[in-house]
Amino acid sequence: MIVLKDGTSVFNAPLPPMLTIIDDDGHQKFYTDILPIIESKHVPIASAIIGKNIGVASTYMTWAQVEEAYSKGAEILNHTYSHLGETEDTRTAEEIYMDYTKNERLMYSHGIVTGADILVYPGGSANLATAQTASHLFARGAFKASGNALNEIGADIYSIQRYRIGTDYAYDVDVFKNLIDQITHGWMVWMVHTSGSAWTADSPAILSSAIDYAKSKGVAIVTAKYGISKLYDGN
Repeated sequence: MIVLKDGTSVFNAPLPPMLTIIDDDGHQKFYTDILPIIESKHVPIASAIIGKNIGVASTYMTWAQVEEAYSKGAEILNHTYSHLGETEDTRTAEEIYMDYTKNERLMYSHGIVTGADILVYPGGSANLATAQTASHLFARGAFKASGNALNEIGADIYSIQRYRIGTDYAYDVDVFKNLIDQITHGWMVWMVHTSGSAWTADSPAILSSAIDYAKSKGVAIVTAKYGISKLYDGN
């Protein structure tokens, strides 16, 4: 990094090619389908968990499963406690902040000591501007549910863009290879939903093959925490 006389920072190199994979919601299939990939491929795929559902709704992971996944290399992120998005969310920034930090405290109580302050906004909220204001109060960075664009140094770390896998891009080996080929530099983030109908019995093998391809192309599979740090200071 070069620092000019006026204090402005100039980065003399682009980000290296990086990929982060985030499965939203904390569904049981993260434990059954994704955790084996994390263990076999040694990659830090993330689960963004909704506090009110973990250990309560049967289709979601239990806290014991979340803790096990975390201990085995999964990154666990904050997907809010209540998961209010779209037109549901008419709360003030202060009310949203309380919801975010409630999930953060819950995660800390279960030993999730990294990732609790990294936010994944719910549902591409129509109240996104207010949610971003709230996220500035506690989060080291936050991810949108949209974008379909690479993130580069200097990007807004409270509006990190993701590629919507299963919505805009199919679970298909050739589709994934094409996306990975676009990462000549910069940080690509995939949003997946193991809870969605697009995720099938074939999806884990397809995702596993994509990870192998990314590695063969020199694309690093990184944590959300690492990617945010690179956006922030380029180091």
